[in-house]
Amino acid sequence: MPTIRNRFYPLRDVSEHDQLPFYSLDVNSGLAGQLVKIVTGAANPQNFDGWSTSSVGTNIANTVSYRYEGKAKIAPTVSGDTRYDAVGLTLYSTLETDENSLPLRYFPGRAKEIGAVVSGENVPVATKGLFGIWGQYVDATLGGIQPGNLVVVSRSGDGILAAVDPAGANFRGGSFTTPGVTGATSWLYDPTHVVGKWIASLPVATNTGLQNEFSAEGGYALFLLNCTA
Repeated sequence: MPTIRNRFYPLRDVSEHDQLPFYSLDVNSGLAGQLVKIVTGAANPQNFDGWSTSSVGTNIANTVSYRYEGKAKIAPTVSGDTRYDAVGLTLYSTLETDENSLPLRYFPGRAKEIGAVVSGENVPVATKGLFGIWGQYVDATLGGIQPGNLVVVSRSGDGILAAVDPAGANFRGGSFTTPGVTGATSWLYDPTHVVGKWIASLPVATNTGLQNEFSAEGGYALFLLNCTA
């Protein structure tokens, strides 16, 4: 089974006009397909000088070789974020090394080969489009992955998407007391969390060749993304 370096099932349709090219991930690594938001405040300086505080390689006395990076930052969505926080999905992974620990900052060709950008480099963010995603990166605890259900910003954080039935009890906003459990509450989704809709259910593997891949990645699902205002 090949190494899977992103959250996307290899199917997507996105226009160049629906991509943001301005931001780099605020951490050293992250798989393509993360739902992200713009980092604001002092952590996202407007003085885009481009220089990092870390060196390219080994620190040597009386020698300065700083890394260059995109200063405008994005970060994975977290619990409590809404569609107004989310700006879209990262289209490339952000990585320091490949699966063989090869430093990608020294081998940009390898980074392109595996669909990644080096830490600190800008990563395109899709605000709208058609995508496939591996099931293990979808939170289905409050709704099934199936047509008619909505794609929402997951409460589990880490830029994960979630599924919810808009006609179900888990889609009404706020919180409610869990029946039979004193003082316990459950968290619900509402329209402010919606970033798209599911257009396919998780398929079942039909042959041995696909079985291992499907088992490892939780199958795949198709959805329409819309993070535009």
